[in-house]
Amino acid sequence: MLIPLVGFVLSVGRLWDKGVGPAEMSLLAGMYVVTGIGITVGYHRLLTHKAFQTSRAVRYTMAILGSMAVQGPVLD
Repeated sequence: MLIPLVGFVLSVGRLWDKGVGPAEMSLLAGMYVVTGIGITVGYHRLLTHKAFQTSRAVRYTMAILGSMAVQGPVLD
């Protein structure tokens, strides 16, 4: 679990001026949060446990965000 994190930190440090900058790090952080919400709220609470009801648009958005995290299809 530690080796991928160390590799990520080293690669960002080496590529900071060439391919990784604040914009890329912001996109990484933003997409991490968005797909995390898609998994926890969308897949787990909304679609699996049906813990709350919401509009069709929000349900579809949560399903899409969960799918973006590559955790498997919505129907499974």
